[in-house]
Amino acid sequence: MQRIAQAVDRYTPFVAADCKALKAAGYDAVVYLGAKTHGWTKALTPEELQVYLDAGLRVIFNWEGLSNYRGYFSAAQGRQDALDTLTELAWLGVHPDPSIVVYYSVDYDAYKTVDFLVVDEYFQAVKEVLAGKFAVGVYGGISIVNYLMLSPDAKGRPDRVWQTLAWSSGVISPHTAMYQSKVDTWVAHLQVDLDEIYSDPGWYPRTGGEDVQATKVKVNGAEFPAVVYDGSTYILWTEDRQIPGFQMKNVNGEWNFSFDKTAPAAAAPTVQSVDVHLADGSTTTLKP
Repeated sequence: MQRIAQAVDRYTPFVAADCKALKAAGYDAVVYLGAKTHGWTKALTPEELQVYLDAGLRVIFNWEGLSNYRGYFSAAQGRQDALDTLTELAWLGVHPDPSIVVYYSVDYDAYKTVDFLVVDEYFQAVKEVLAGKFAVGVYGGISIVNYLMLSPDAKGRPDRVWQTLAWSSGVISPHTAMYQSKVDTWVAHLQVDLDEIYSDPGWYPRTGGEDVQATKVKVNGAEFPAVVYDGSTYILWTEDRQIPGFQMKNVNGEWNFSFDKTAPAAAAPTVQSVDVHLADGSTTTLKP
C-alpha cells in the first residue's frame, strides 16, 4: 500500500519543542481522549491541543479506555464511551464534523466469535451516539478488523480502520487507513509507536488539503498508483513514466502529476483518456 503520511502514537504528552521536532521530521500525531472525564494522564487537554496546532501538526483522536480484555466491551460501554467522547471534544473546542474520525481501541487479540459479538455491540452503540457528529474508527488486529469490515453479520461497521501490527501476523487489511508499523521506538528524541497512513484517517483540523485517498489511474490502458488530493488526482512520479499532459505537484513530500482536464488535446498528444478509479468503486474517464 502507498504511504501518504506518517504519524506517531505517543506515550506521554508533548510540549512545544516536541511538536516542532515532530513537524520537522514529517510526522503527525495520534492523541488520546479522556483527560476531562477520566483524568487519564496521557490524554489531551485544550492547552496541549493548542500546542499541537501552533506547531502545524494534525492530530488523530483515539479513545482507549480499559479495552485490553473482552469483558470491557458491551453496548452500555459503547454508549458511555461515545458520550464521554462528545464531552471531551466539546471541552477541546472541536466542533462536530462527520469527516473527523474518533478511533476506539480493541487492545487485545480479539479473534473468537464471542469477541466479535461483544465488540460489534460496542461499535453499534458508539455509532448510534456519534451519528451525524463524528465518524467512527476501530483500532485492532487483523481478525477483529476483518470481522467488522467484511462480515455480513457485523452491524457496527466502522468508517475507518487503524490496524496494529500486533495480532495481525504481517497481514494488512485493504480497508486500513492507518497501520501501526512499529512500537516502542524513538523519533526526534521521543519514545513513540510509528504509524503509516495510506488514506485520509479523519484527522483534525480539517482544512481541505489533508483529504488524501489512495486510488488507481489508467492512462492509455497502463495502470498507475495515484492519490486524490484536494479534489485533484495525482499520479505518483517515476522517471520512466513521464506523461505529457500531466502537471507535477508536491504532495506530502512526494512529487506527483495531475491530469490537466482543461488543456487542449494538442498539449497532450499521446494521452487519449484517463480512467480514475474512485473510492466508491466507480470509474471516471477524463480526456484532454
